[in-house]
Amino acid sequence: MFVVTTHLRAIQGKEAPLEAALRKLVQHTRDEPGNSTSILYRSLENERAFFLYEVFKDQESFEEHSVSTHFQETMQTITPWLAQSPGIAVYRQIY
Repeated sequence: MFVVTTHLRAIQGKEAPLEAALRKLVQHTRDEPGNSTSILYRSLENERAFFLYEVFKDQESFEEHSVSTHFQETMQTITPWLAQSPGIAVYRQIY
């Protein structure tokens, strides 16, 4: 398994459109054959902070996701709404 975690932070006033765009992305991602989990979280402590947890079958599935139309369009849309670059970490299952 291949796990990707992403931390995103909206600029003031863009929390709602960012959440809507991320919800749409998650729905598309869940339909991908190589994705088994895609969950969006919003911080209870900071309404501008979001966390995305995704599990892919393998690295190839993640790479296919990364070049998909829905991913590319979402990133283009949300980038101006972000306070900073997304914090992304990638993990592979070892046990």
